[in-house]
Amino acid sequence: MKLSKEDKALAKLWKRNVELALKAEIKGSRWRKSRETLFFVESEYFFYCQCFPWQNSKKIEIRLWCKPLGLDPIFWEIFDIPENLKKPLSHRSHAAFKCFGIQLYQGVLEFTSEQTHEVITRSVLDYIDELTNSYIAEKTSIPFDQQLIEIGAKCSIDLVCAKILGGNLTSAKEIVNHALQSKIKGQYGVVGSDKSFYDYAYDWLKTK
Repeated sequence: MKLSKEDKALAKLWKRNVELALKAEIKGSRWRKSRETLFFVESEYFFYCQCFPWQNSKKIEIRLWCKPLGLDPIFWEIFDIPENLKKPLSHRSHAAFKCFGIQLYQGVLEFTSEQTHEVITRSVLDYIDELTNSYIAEKTSIPFDQQLIEIGAKCSIDLVCAKILGGNLTSAKEIVNHALQSKIKGQYGVVGSDKSFYDYAYDWLKTK
């Protein structure tokens, strides 16, 4: 159904009001906000959550991720972009070149017209707090490379960095060699270069 001009204006206003209510709701909490992303650090892990209010319906899409704080610095060292270390903490969620970590949740929460913006944003925060608290209690004591393997990441950029973070350089080299032999490029390359992340990781690991 095509929305009228008035309905479109109301939908846009709802989206904007939810965004403002979310910004107000996180004050005094562990969450901080940058662009559309909420984030915090606990137990040496970086948690970040993208919240997208749908303009034409009372829904909010949520994408929640986590990764060890030490993961991205390894990735940036391999790619020789140390300037990223000087960027704000939120850069670990916004950077074009980064590790993604483990996705804890991706889905859509639905609300009704009767629920206020404050009730909606409180519900969102309660939900992602429940997910992150559960992860912190149950998973952060497990090495991150083991967590990645448990979810099926047998050959990935995150896994290489996690192996290095855990001090297992031999295993990292094995993954990189397998990727190169199998001609796996991964999601990162450099404009103007044929080298992939695994090429850079191979060269970096040779110096260790």
